[in-house]
Amino acid sequence: MHHKKSSRRRGAQGHKSGKNQRKDYQFCAQVQEAVQLALADLDDEDLLSLFVLEARPAPHIGRIELLVEAPQGADLTQLLERLRQMTAYFRTEVANSIHRKKVPDLSFVITPTQEEP
Repeated sequence: MHHKKSSRRRGAQGHKSGKNQRKDYQFCAQVQEAVQLALADLDDEDLLSLFVLEARPAPHIGRIELLVEAPQGADLTQLLERLRQMTAYFRTEVANSIHRKKVPDLSFVITPTQEEP
């Protein structure tokens, strides 16, 4: 006699259900907000000028990639390095604002502000 396994596995193509995608999106939004608030609490004019545009799974919610916008003319390499040096601080702030057992790893991508046409 064969028993069917009750499974919550992803479909054959590896896609998540709509409910799981929504949860991932909500989680990324929470991480984005927590990092933006953490930036706002810093006493650093250069980092205060940054804005978190987006948080997305990279490739899953165990690792979140944050797209950060910097002002035109800013030294993107230096700002990216400073963000990376502060990753532990940002993870602590995320941990304080989310309700999960495991805090995601964070990575940053920085882009200059796009000029308005």
